[in-house]
Amino acid sequence: MKKKRKISKKKHPKATSTRPSLFTFLLIFCLGVGLAFAAVYHFPRLAPRNLKPTIRQAAATIQQWKEKLWPTPDSTSRRPATGTSTSRPITAKQAHTTPPPATLYVTLYKASPDYSSLTTTTKLLQQDNDRQRLARQIFSELTRNEPGAKSPLPPGVKLLAVDFSGRVITLNLSPEIATELANSGSSDEIQAVYGLVNTYLKNFPDCTEVKITVAGRSVKTLAGHLDIEKPLQFFPL
Repeated sequence: MKKKRKISKKKHPKATSTRPSLFTFLLIFCLGVGLAFAAVYHFPRLAPRNLKPTIRQAAATIQQWKEKLWPTPDSTSRRPATGTSTSRPITAKQAHTTPPPATLYVTLYKASPDYSSLTTTTKLLQQDNDRQRLARQIFSELTRNEPGAKSPLPPGVKLLAVDFSGRVITLNLSPEIATELANSGSSDEIQAVYGLVNTYLKNFPDCTEVKITVAGRSVKTLAGHLDIEKPLQFFPL
């Protein structure tokens, strides 16, 4: 009997898939994002305008982490010691010219101690975004007598109302301004009028004129020497 030849069945290897795996795809994606960020980081002009703030912030964050994880001798030497302050002391001149937070300096045109002329002085007031309240604060300080500067207005004069209309400030004063100046000379009248006009135009630079009224009415003059029927402009001393 003839023996049957056994036919060996060879297993053919399975065909490998040519499609990239998920890991390969993520690796390529991360490399692409990294290269794009590196290009934009070194060449910021390539970035769109709306993304530039975000890129700058990200670059600053990366720089901070880099200095924290891999500090260099230069960066550690520049870093201030714990508990020390890097701010410079404020000089006497800076303390006078730079107001503290929530305050502001106002300029007041007051009468000299002998009432012969107007003199300027500064006062530190609380910051107030309401112009009406700020105008009343300025009037209160303007009519306050000090050793080196006197009120340019007669005693008892009150600010009844203040109005901002366009570039004109209207100051409505009580009748005492007219009765007290009725028999005074031209010097007293000029000091009273331009003490108000210069003070308010100096502290409200967006306005160019001041209109003075008495008890809500427009008057031609306060003491017969200076015409105030029309709004007045700043008068340089």
